Amino acid sequence: MIYVLVYPAFDDRLMGSIQAFRLTHEPDRARLVPPHITLVFALHQVEEEAFLSHCDHIAQQRCPFSVSFCFFRAAFDPYENMHKLMLSCGEGKLPLTQLHDDLYSWLKHHGHCQPSGFSPHMTVATHPDRDQIEKIDLRTLGKLPLHAEVRALEVVKLHGGKLSLLQSVPLHNDKS
Repeated sequence: MIYVLVYPAFDDRLMGSIQAFRLTHEPDRARLVPPHITLVFALHQVEEEAFLSHCDHIAQQRCPFSVSFCFFRAAFDPYENMHKLMLSCGEGKLPLTQLHDDLYSWLKHHGHCQPSGFSPHMTVATHPDRDQIEKIDLRTLGKLPLHAEVRALEVVKLHGGKLSLLQSVPLHNDKS
């Protein structure tokens, strides 16, 4: 399965705090992948080279931008059959949504469905029991909003429980 992620660039102290929080509340995923926002979900049967070229094209049209995570929300993910605690984006929500939509524009022309209701977020905890999600002490993560910068698209492949990088594409709009 192929995914497109962004790894928000937090300052080192905040990154350490987020990673420690995730290791406590979603240890398997925290060991698999750094804190991230998923823009493209679980692609099967896609022409990799053509899709990587599309990702590169999209990234060439964008400049790095700021993102902030302003509030928590709990939600049930029926795909994973898991309750999740998510940090939702405030600042940066629009450019993240545009990246998501632009990445899926090519995919729609190649027979892939775009998931509905995209809302940029970073999952920081998962549990099958919603009560356990609601009991988490959110203060241990830090004071909101949490600020970072989005600098690149990361195209990754999940195979056999391992994540491998296919391509890291820096955002850089050269209209100067």
